[in-house]
Amino acid sequence: MILGGRTLQQAFLLWLITQFTGHAVRQKASSPKILPTCPARISACLTPERALADRSLRGRIIDSIVGNALRESFTEVYYWKKRHDEVDFIVRSGSRVITIEVKYGRERK
Repeated sequence: MILGGRTLQQAFLLWLITQFTGHAVRQKASSPKILPTCPARISACLTPERALADRSLRGRIIDSIVGNALRESFTEVYYWKKRHDEVDFIVRSGSRVITIEVKYGRERK
């Protein structure tokens, strides 16, 4: 568990998403995905030039925006990761499980 993660979550500064495993014990033991509750906090610490220039940072901001929107709409929000494979978000709605992959921009060569 991330040091102070629960405290920061209780203070509404970030939220922790548990890994979707299908097993409650393994799910609790996995490392959480961490998202700020307000994506503006990420960019507020940066110059506009850095925020625009850093592609991975923009991707994390978009990921955070989508995650926060999902959290407002669904009570069960997870992520999934195994080695190099990952699903950004998994939501459960009744008996349905929905996977969501977040992409920002396109690859340039």
